[in-house]
Amino acid sequence: MMMQILLHAFLLCLLHVRGQWFTKSLMPQEPLTYSDNEEVLLEANKLTSEETPVEFDYYDLPFCRRKKKDGMIKTGNLGERLRGDSTTVTPYDINMNQKDFCKVLCRKLYDKDDLKLFRKVIRLKYKVHWILDNLPVLVRTSNDHEHNRYD
Repeated sequence: MMMQILLHAFLLCLLHVRGQWFTKSLMPQEPLTYSDNEEVLLEANKLTSEETPVEFDYYDLPFCRRKKKDGMIKTGNLGERLRGDSTTVTPYDINMNQKDFCKVLCRKLYDKDDLKLFRKVIRLKYKVHWILDNLPVLVRTSNDHEHNRYD
C-alpha cells in the first residue's frame, strides 16, 4: 500500500514537471534578429550513421572544445531530454554579415586511440547534426542509387 502511494506521488510530480516543460516549449517565441558582427551560435546535437544504430554525443569524440565559461549544454524540453538529445554549443566563431576564411579553430595533439575513433566514425559515415539559429543545417548528398538527398 505504501509503495502504491509513493508511486502515485512520483507520477504526479513527474506530470507536473513534464507539464511545465511541455507548455514552455509550446509558447510562441519572438523571431531572432542579429546585428552586423553579432555572434551566431552553431550548436551540435549528436552524431548518427545509417550504417549502425549507435549514436555519439558531439563531445564523445575528441573535438576542439569551447572555452569552459561558454561551453554550455542546452537542456531543451522534456521530450528532447527523454530522446537523449543534448544540444551543445560548438567552438566555431560565426558572426552575422562577416566573411571569414580558413581560421584555425584550435591546435590539439591526438593519441592513437583518438585517431582510431576518428577513423571508425569516418568509415561508418557518421554525420553531425548541426543547428544554426534553431534550424537544422542540411547537407546535400548523392550516391549511385539516389541522385540528390538532403541529410
